[in-house]
Amino acid sequence: MADATASPRANIRRLHRAPEPEVLRPMLNDAALDSEARRRVESRALGMLAELRHAQSSGWVNQFLQEYRLNTSEGIALLSLAEAFLRVPDPETADQLIADKLGNADWRAHAGKSHSTLVNSATWGLVIGRALVSDTEQASALKRLMARAGEPFVRQAVGAAMRMMGEIFVMGRTIEEAVSRMRKRENRGFTASFDMLGEAARTFPDASRYYAAY
Repeated sequence: MADATASPRANIRRLHRAPEPEVLRPMLNDAALDSEARRRVESRALGMLAELRHAQSSGWVNQFLQEYRLNTSEGIALLSLAEAFLRVPDPETADQLIADKLGNADWRAHAGKSHSTLVNSATWGLVIGRALVSDTEQASALKRLMARAGEPFVRQAVGAAMRMMGEIFVMGRTIEEAVSRMRKRENRGFTASFDMLGEAARTFPDASRYYAAY
């Protein structure tokens, strides 16, 4: 029986470290579309984009992410904070992370720019949060006020916000939680597969547990 992989392996050996134009030329020819095929592709792509934009217009978290896109320094700071904050093991490191990400961004530039009242309120929260973690006279007064309040206000607020943002990127902490969220009305009509990421594994037993769960 002939080896079905013989021909692809031969092509891989032939193209290994070949000049890029030589590799791309036949691929570009294969990818060429006639005018009718291109029209169908563009029509379908525009329809998908319209559906995605419509979905993103609902829910304040989606609108928040629309305001803080990744082409802004503030959006990058928030994404970095969301990626790391919930994995930080101790309050001291969490406070340093918040100060680093909130303290160097211009949140005031986004004030009042969203159509969502909740998003605009969250922006003012970020403005105040930056003041709390900055070394300014205004920050000192706010810090004295918060010291009298007697609780880590900023850390708690950031933690709650990061958990809500995390729901956009992670469907659940367990397969049961993910399936339950996919059954919500706003997710109807989607087909999904789920991966157990295991990104929080720090030890061999952690990795083994995630492997078994996957």
